[in-house]
Amino acid sequence: FFFFFFFFQAEDGIRDVERSRGLGDVYKRQIDGFVESTGLGISTGLKYFLNKNEFCNFFSIPIGIKGKRVIIEGYGEVGSWTHKYLQDIGFSIIGIIEKESGVYSEKGLDCKVLKAHWKEKKSFIGIEEYECMKGEKAHELLFHDCDVLVLGATEATINKENVEKVKAKMIVEGADAPVSY
Repeated sequence: FFFFFFFFQAEDGIRDVERSRGLGDVYKRQIDGFVESTGLGISTGLKYFLNKNEFCNFFSIPIGIKGKRVIIEGYGEVGSWTHKYLQDIGFSIIGIIEKESGVYSEKGLDCKVLKAHWKEKKSFIGIEEYECMKGEKAHELLFHDCDVLVLGATEATINKENVEKVKAKMIVEGADAPVSY
C-alpha cells in the first residue's frame, strides 16, 4: 500500500521538496510546516497529557513536564523536530539514537549543538560535546531508564523479542508501526 500526495499549485506557503523513496527521484510539493508537523504534534500531545492527573496517575509519573527525561529514536524529520519542540517546552532530551550512532547526556542534549553536527556529518560520530555511541551500543539506549521513549524512525523497533527490556514509563509512536508487540 503506497500513499502519495502531490500539491500542484505554487502559491505562497508551498515549496518543492525532493524525496528519494527507492523509486527514483520523486518530487513532492509540501505545505510549509509539513516536515515539522509530527514533531509538533508529539510535543503538543505530551504537554497536554502530562498535565492531566488521570493520565499521569495511570502511568505512575508525577504531573507536569519539569524533570521528564526523553530518549528519541531517529533524527530525521520526526526525531529532530520532536527534539526541538520538546526542548523548547522544558523536557530534558537525554538520548538520541540513529541508524549507526547515538548520543547521551544525563544533563540533556542541546538541540542547536546536535543539529549543527548532524547537518555537517549526517551522523553523531565525532561529536565532542556529548557521549557518542556506535552500532549496537547506541541501540541499547532504547532500553535505558527514561520517562518517555519517542519512536520516530523504523517499524517494529519494539517487538516481542525486546519489549521486556524497555524501561521507559511511556512510549510515543512517531513512526509508522514502531511497536509490533
